[in-house]
Amino acid sequence: MKGTPLWEDKAIPKLLVVLIVIYGAIIGIQSGLSITGFASANYCGTNKVWCPEFSKCLYSCDKKPLTCGSYGDVDGDGWITYNDARIIYSSTLGQLNPRLTSDQLEIADVDDKPGRTSSYYNVTLVDYQIVNQYVYGKRSTFPVCGGATIRQAHRTADLTLKLRPKHGAV
Repeated sequence: MKGTPLWEDKAIPKLLVVLIVIYGAIIGIQSGLSITGFASANYCGTNKVWCPEFSKCLYSCDKKPLTCGSYGDVDGDGWITYNDARIIYSSTLGQLNPRLTSDQLEIADVDDKPGRTSSYYNVTLVDYQIVNQYVYGKRSTFPVCGGATIRQAHRTADLTLKLRPKHGAV
């Protein structure tokens, strides 16, 4: 009969339909989806954690404020985080789709010379390393803002090691 619900026309009990819907919801929640379809707060996947301040799953919730314009804040959330470093890393490996915009390239190129336009060739693993060091407190600013480059930091460390006296030397 036209216009009658499926369970009445095909003799499927209402309870069975309800059980199927509940089962689907349980499977969805167990696989990390909430009823709305977004990742739930308690399931972020491999190596990720839920960061309530960003309302999303990230590799780390560590965050640092912007100190040099917007350099380093590739995802544009107002903080420099490990997520920004991961975007730079993925970009250097060609794994990012869509690719970074020209503005994002400029922001990602933290070892740039001021006034020079950045391109994909300028955003390298060195930029990833510098942003990572900044997020984890190993540096206070970026080379583009007057901070030491990776090469300068290594030279200083080498010089320090060479100036130390050998064991037993006076």
